[in-house]
Amino acid sequence: MYCPILLRRNSAFNVVGAGLLIVASTYGLSRYTYGLFVPAIRHDFNLDQATVGAIGSASYLGYLLATLASPLLVRRFSPRMPIILGGMTATLGMLLVGLAATPMWLALGVTLAGCSPGLAYPPLSDAIKQLCLAEKQSRY
Repeated sequence: MYCPILLRRNSAFNVVGAGLLIVASTYGLSRYTYGLFVPAIRHDFNLDQATVGAIGSASYLGYLLATLASPLLVRRFSPRMPIILGGMTATLGMLLVGLAATPMWLALGVTLAGCSPGLAYPPLSDAIKQLCLAEKQSRY
């Protein structure tokens, strides 16, 4: 079956579909998962409350720094570059968390995972804004 909307490279349908997947993986799987597993992580690594909070804060700091870096990467390279980097940092961060043997590796993995949505979301938001008509952008 021939469907021309699916074959267009930058159609809103394709951008929204890819965008949903990258947002789900960077925000849902990589950035926010740490909080869900804090009780198990705290037990496995024998962490005190201050260390758990510091690791969570490092994730947020990574997110903020990546959000600042993302527009610079867009200007220097392309909008695809930070989105791809966001997916890569999500993957690497989750891998490091899964393989972490020390709290330092855990913190590095959580921080990298925290960077991922800050890299991916700003250029994706701009792409959606460019594809949507102005009168449809402010709908509720």
